[in-house]
Amino acid sequence: MRDFVSTFVLAVTNPITVLAFLGIFTAIGFGGTQATYGGASILVLGVWSGSLLWWLILSFGVGRVRHSIEPRHLGWISRGSGAILFASGGALLVTLVVDYLL
Repeated sequence: MRDFVSTFVLAVTNPITVLAFLGIFTAIGFGGTQATYGGASILVLGVWSGSLLWWLILSFGVGRVRHSIEPRHLGWISRGSGAILFASGGALLVTLVVDYLL
């Protein structure tokens, strides 16, 4: 239960998640007089069921392949993931600098 609560709090307080949902709600026109309890319930149920389905697929998928991955492979996976994150951050910084200078 402690893991669930900490993950939930982390997800809810993530500013990117909050901004993404605000953008989605605005894009589908879910605001003002158009917002109803029925529409909100369907939207929440859809987000919840999609998240649950993704969690189940991810959890069971990892459970099926975890025995076939050796510790040395995990090291390479970690290095590759780190390199991708580093490259993405660098590309974002370069884009910001170029946009600022031009």
